[in-house]
Amino acid sequence: MHANRPLFVVGCSRSGTTLVQSLLATSDRLLALPETNRLYAVADDLDRRRFGHVGGVRRVLRDRLRGLYNRAGLTRKFDWSKNVDKLPQALGDEVRRRGLGRERSIARIYTQFGEMLDAVAGDRRWVEKSPQNIFVLDLIERHFAQPQFVHIVRSPLDNIASLVDAARKYSTFGERFGGANGLVKAVRYYNRALSCSVARRGADGHLILRYEALAADVDRHLRRLEAFLGLPADSLHPVYDTTDIVKDHEVWKRNSRAIRPAPSKAHEVFTAEQIAYVERHALDPDRWFPV
Repeated sequence: MHANRPLFVVGCSRSGTTLVQSLLATSDRLLALPETNRLYAVADDLDRRRFGHVGGVRRVLRDRLRGLYNRAGLTRKFDWSKNVDKLPQALGDEVRRRGLGRERSIARIYTQFGEMLDAVAGDRRWVEKSPQNIFVLDLIERHFAQPQFVHIVRSPLDNIASLVDAARKYSTFGERFGGANGLVKAVRYYNRALSCSVARRGADGHLILRYEALAADVDRHLRRLEAFLGLPADSLHPVYDTTDIVKDHEVWKRNSRAIRPAPSKAHEVFTAEQIAYVERHALDPDRWFPV
């Protein structure tokens, strides 16, 4: 479908996907753009994919019907022209130039997406980093030719604390993890994202990294990334600079700093009772991906 093999960086939000994206952006053979947040938007049952079945019987039935619609290759409300100003500028320009609008065919949407990024990337290989693509791996695998995925997995207490902390500061996260049930939803979200990575453990085209190990020994993991992607040795560099890969409103990502494990926010964000809840209900990635 595409001249360049598609590359996706996926994982639970606040798990370290921006760090991976920044490292990949150091190669002159790769083009890493800011998040597009388009591919997972085709999922009409996105809340079920992110949080599992929530709500009453009618909500469950509705989600199942929407899932069937997606499995038939269709989506209900995708529109390229919606929020086009929030796309990376180069991609937004392509959408406007092609006059794209509402689409119902998932295959057509994904083809258009790949063709536009191919045009923007030129002779480089493009990198799509939208963490919530973790929830539509099945659709991406179906509609892109030989995609590759770099997963990042972070310890549950730290990752979930970062989600809840972000919800208190930024409306983007508050919509998902704010309010009285925010912690419960954050745990569900983390578990669903991790389960998607677990399901691809050992699968061709998938590389799964632990955030803690990456931050502690970045050079070793750069060599793993180079081998996985078929890049020349020493073509990736240990630089964490988000200048060109985040949007203006993504202030929670705007930094340029030394690469090291981020300090835990858990004891600042949670009470002892909430920490105990996370420890009881969150999946332990060490079972599948030990550090």
